[in-house]
Amino acid sequence: FEVRPGGLLDERLEAVGIEHDGELVVRRVVQGNRSRAFVNGRLATVGMLQDILRGAVEVTSQHENVALLEPDRHVTLLDRWAGTVGLRQRVAVHHGEVEGYRRLLASLDEDDAARAQREDFLRYALEELRALDPQPGETDALQRERERLRRSEELRTGLAEAELALCGGDADEASALGLFGRAQARLERLAEIGEPFSEVAETAARLGAELDELVRGVQALARRVDEDPGRLDEVEERLDALRRLQRKYGGSEEAVEAARRRMEEELDHIEHEDVRRADLQSALEAERRALQEHAARLTEARTQAAPRLAAAIREHLGALHMADCQLEFSVAPLPEPGPRGAESVELTFAAHATEPLRPLRKIASGGELSRLLLALKRVETEDEGVVLQAFDEVDAGLGGDAAEALGAMLQAVSQRGQVLCITHLPQVAARADAHCKVEKATRGGRVVTDVRQLDASARVEELARMLGAKVTPKSRSLAKELLERASVAAPRRTGGRRRPSVRSAADRTSSPR
Repeated sequence: FEVRPGGLLDERLEAVGIEHDGELVVRRVVQGNRSRAFVNGRLATVGMLQDILRGAVEVTSQHENVALLEPDRHVTLLDRWAGTVGLRQRVAVHHGEVEGYRRLLASLDEDDAARAQREDFLRYALEELRALDPQPGETDALQRERERLRRSEELRTGLAEAELALCGGDADEASALGLFGRAQARLERLAEIGEPFSEVAETAARLGAELDELVRGVQALARRVDEDPGRLDEVEERLDALRRLQRKYGGSEEAVEAARRRMEEELDHIEHEDVRRADLQSALEAERRALQEHAARLTEARTQAAPRLAAAIREHLGALHMADCQLEFSVAPLPEPGPRGAESVELTFAAHATEPLRPLRKIASGGELSRLLLALKRVETEDEGVVLQAFDEVDAGLGGDAAEALGAMLQAVSQRGQVLCITHLPQVAARADAHCKVEKATRGGRVVTDVRQLDASARVEELARMLGAKVTPKSRSLAKELLERASVAAPRRTGGRRRPSVRSAADRTSSPR
């Protein structure tokens, strides 16, 4: 790429710290399934390439002639030229907000009976939940308690036997407490002798205190087992109620709690519908005013730009031998602003001044579309953003003087940026600063493509071939004449060193190109 001082690429390369000498070389190295990209010899990421080259390359193909018939393309052309793309995007944002608030308000206007029925259901369901008031972890706790209560007889018998073994009956010295008491008394008498007997006595004293605590614990548990014989029924009923609730709302305590929150929020929306409706209506009016304000600004900008853009296109069409044509942008108001603005925009066209203007899609021929497309591109190159224009066979339906004019215009476009052109026409190829020949051939059972830049003599031969199926002295003479005319007509480039800015390519498959 050619990098002009102060231009788009110059600014972007400076922003990422890449030096240049007037040229930007982007290189890709492919090794197996991996590839690396380099910018002026420096390894670059995909993001860096996007930042540097975003919007700098524009490819125009012959299929765009058909796309030019779509009215949606016309409004985009006008907005790009007028610099109102950003304003149109803001209009689209506000339109989307307006439509969103309208849908929300419409949802509030559903059938009143259905809404009242839903409100009754929510109140009933929430009342049921509040009455039962399930607590986090309650189900597991109740299941453990139920298991204990179901084994109460076993617990009661075991605790009684444990208490008997520990305490025995009245004056039962064979119990654990009695036997331990006797041992502790003996050890306390021995402690008077001193170490190590005193240490053993202290240990016995500690164990005696713990044994007393054990006895009290066993007795307390025995009293709890006997204090509420009806508790098992209460636990069973509570568990049954909790399980019914869980089956209804998802099978777990968490699902029940989530359902409760959802129903409370929904009921709150229903109960505060009037407030919510007023808030939505207020927001809708604010977005509608913003939409109308931005749409009005967009309408004014388009109305002012449309005749100027049409005049600029007509001027370039005149250079393409269509000076007698008429072309206007029809700007018609819509009932209300849409995402693209408050009006429809469509190109209208007449090939001759005596004919009425009609929509472009109804009357333009293939050759007229090709010239119109190029005139549009010629106008767009006045914007310095695009540094490389690629034209892929945009000369459909052209020949003779029109082809000559097409070549001249492409040459003019190249003075504001680089141009790559694939063409069938020798009148266009002769205008190029450099000429490459593209050929396909079969070698070893494979189709290969060769690209070869032509020197001066080879270029004469190729242009002669493009002028006719056979190269003759007359066709060579015509080819030289084309090159001489193109050289005389070439505009003088300003700024920067001279380098090829227009590259035309001809390829040959089954027929000459």
